[in-house]
Amino acid sequence: MDFSILCVHRVCAVYASLHMDMILSMKVLLSDIGKLLALPL
Repeated sequence: MDFSILCVHRVCAVYASLHMDMILSMKVLLSDIGKLLALPL
């Protein structure tokens, strides 16, 4: 019982960290695209 709860917590933690990394990388990507678009202007 405890082991399965531990596994669920581990999976949730990994998923949450991956989700945060995805959001952060998307923000960086969008800011880079914004800089590239603003460069010619």
